[in-house]
Amino acid sequence: MGTLADTPVLGTAVFAHSPSSTDLETALLLNANDDDDNNNNSNNSNDNDAVPPTGLSSWLFILMCVSALVASCGFALAAPYLPEEAKESYSCGSVCVGFIFSVQPAFAFIGSPLCSQILKRRLCSRRLMLILSLNVAGLAFVAFAFVMKLPKPHENQPPVLFVATASIIRAVSGLASGAVDTTVFAMIASLCNHEQAHLVRTQGEESTSSTTTTTSTLGDRMGKLELAYGLGFAVGPAVGAGLYALGGFLLPFLVVGGLTVVLVAPALQVALQMGPHADKSERARQIASLVELSEESEAQGDDEEQCSVGGLVLARPGALAALCSAALSCACFGALDPSLQIYILSSVSDAHAKEATSAVGLLFCLVAFCYCLATVPVGRIADRAAPHACIAAGLVGIAVGFFLLGTPKFPIPYLGEAWAKLLPNVIARSAVALCVIGPSAALTFVPSMPALIMEARKRNGIGRNDNWPGEEVWHDSLSGALSAAWSAGAFVGPLAGGAVVRGLGFDDATGVFCVVLGAMAALQLASMLY
Repeated sequence: MGTLADTPVLGTAVFAHSPSSTDLETALLLNANDDDDNNNNSNNSNDNDAVPPTGLSSWLFILMCVSALVASCGFALAAPYLPEEAKESYSCGSVCVGFIFSVQPAFAFIGSPLCSQILKRRLCSRRLMLILSLNVAGLAFVAFAFVMKLPKPHENQPPVLFVATASIIRAVSGLASGAVDTTVFAMIASLCNHEQAHLVRTQGEESTSSTTTTTSTLGDRMGKLELAYGLGFAVGPAVGAGLYALGGFLLPFLVVGGLTVVLVAPALQVALQMGPHADKSERARQIASLVELSEESEAQGDDEEQCSVGGLVLARPGALAALCSAALSCACFGALDPSLQIYILSSVSDAHAKEATSAVGLLFCLVAFCYCLATVPVGRIADRAAPHACIAAGLVGIAVGFFLLGTPKFPIPYLGEAWAKLLPNVIARSAVALCVIGPSAALTFVPSMPALIMEARKRNGIGRNDNWPGEEVWHDSLSGALSAAWSAGAFVGPLAGGAVVRGLGFDDATGVFCVVLGAMAALQLASMLY
């Protein structure tokens, strides 16, 4: 279902770590006027004359959100028409189509930690990784537009060529989208860090006690980023259906893929290479100052060797709880894909089946819309409250939403039946439930990255509001782990949800989801005590 990473640092210690390509890029992007600031401060002249990099960082953040929107929009683009097209042209059943859809999140799960390790080992810069993955994703969209041009199988033969080709393209798209998510999460965390570092240097070390740190500003940024993801998932099916009506199967993928390659990726490349306040000579001076290694850079290199997500999960149960909560929440969303439409259609008469089918599409748009409305406020709440408490509240909210979605006999007997009698229209009940699930999902998703960073801080004995130069090296690993957790949930959710619904029926299955979500909320709260 997503993603410039940083942390506040004191004085020149911001650039005291090894001058990797990532460090150079972020420094050039977000501290283009640091030399002038230092000169002004040393000469006791206008300290406020230097222009902070607010405009540039805002422009970069907008482009990060555009990247997220494109990735999520492309993920959901084929949902309205691929099943019917595959059935008519290649006699693909629901199992084949479900497999094609599940390939992308499965390979996103593989691509996220792979990208994290590449970035962590400095085999590729974040800027290059983001540009390459956006181009690969765009080209994969374009390639998928032509899968319907493949030869039709002979009568009574399985559509092996179609399924294999479509799955390979979706696999490449999944690897690219996993890399996009991981890189964007890491870059946004670093953006928050370097903005804070710039503020510390311009205002002086005396202001550090009153300024916020990465964990207290990241929630707001992640909320806005999740808004972009939610919009992509909401408008993706609508855009796909509209373009499909205009130009058939080719047009949606050609438009979205072409725009990704022709507009989004080049715009990011230009923005990440150029700053509005720095000239070439200033950039050269900054690079020259960054390549001077110090004792602090060697110490940070030692920290980098210790930033293992596996070690963090073993040492801090809160990190494991945050990752499991992210995967479970995403799985619950995915469980609705194969089951909600069948449940609603089975609850209405045949005469209203067509209207009910249209209503299901609107219901999925409704949950995405409610999610989008909640992301930014939730991000600001997460900046001021404990992220784990927000996640636990979100899990409880999703559990309540699932209880309202069906009429389960447990965990609270008779209450489900009373709710069904109070609001007998199944579509109206579903709308109320999804209006609860959408904002609750935002409470679970948005604080996940701040919660992981907080756990990394606790493991290293660093307070939430303390400056920590070593935090930067954690961003790639944590963003990869979080993206992998979401992808795992998106892959497992439809499979597990479909199995539970087939075994117990939709109503009792919602009760199972309630119990599992409630248990995870309790574990999330318990992790705060450790």
